[in-house]
Amino acid sequence: MTKIILIHAQGADAHSNWYEWLEQSLKLEGYDMNICNIKHSTPVNMDEWLDQLNEQIDIEKHDTYFVTHGFGTLAGLKYLDVHTEKRIEGFFSIAGYGPEAKDVAQSLQANDVTLDYESLKDRIDYFYGLCSTDDPYVPYKDTEELIDKLGGKSRVIKNGGHFTTDDGYDTFLALKNNMMKRISR
Repeated sequence: MTKIILIHAQGADAHSNWYEWLEQSLKLEGYDMNICNIKHSTPVNMDEWLDQLNEQIDIEKHDTYFVTHGFGTLAGLKYLDVHTEKRIEGFFSIAGYGPEAKDVAQSLQANDVTLDYESLKDRIDYFYGLCSTDDPYVPYKDTEELIDKLGGKSRVIKNGGHFTTDDGYDTFLALKNNMMKRISR
């Protein structure tokens, strides 16, 4: 059974936004899904996130996908960067960014984080990014640049904000449909 691991955004938790909707929807489709729930401080602290991800994530097989949102993208990539023995099928980034992003909100910047992009590309088969033209926290160009560095594809949505409940995203059919196309192969 395909495993899906969701890592939420900074300022959110496992019960925020569209996360539980996606979990229930994918479980009904027969997938094993887990939402990490990170207790975090502001500004971001990568060690705090990694400690909790290490406790909550168990990758047992290649047939695993990450779904990440905002800072959860950087935290998920750093988790995989540290665990060089882990290989997964896919990585979905929603309004995510890499450590080089300079235009993200100040509270989201993690200047001391580095990633080995070549190693990540060797161990993750597929990358997909979804971003918005009017995201107040993560400019869409930062998501595009990250996904481009990883050899993936990205899509820009007009006026999606940061894809939160406040932006009208209690559900997220565009993400689910894109995931289903990829996972069902």
